[in-house]
Amino acid sequence: MYIHRLKKGFSTTHPLLNKEVQALKNWLSIRTSYPHAESEWVFLSRKGNPLSRQQFYHIISTSGGNAGLSLEIHP
Repeated sequence: MYIHRLKKGFSTTHPLLNKEVQALKNWLSIRTSYPHAESEWVFLSRKGNPLSRQQFYHIISTSGGNAGLSLEIHP
């Protein structure tokens, strides 16, 4: 998976584990029923725009709290 970094970050390619590839394929299959499913972006907002890093951070940290994890979760 290619990760494009902004500003002074380094854009890189990250290999995915088999279970990550399967989870991604499952998500993309489910997403076909969503509006804007044809987008090249993996994760979309309700309006069909790519998720911002702030939106993504909020989702990840909230999900960690909802799961009862006692440590700070971040992407």
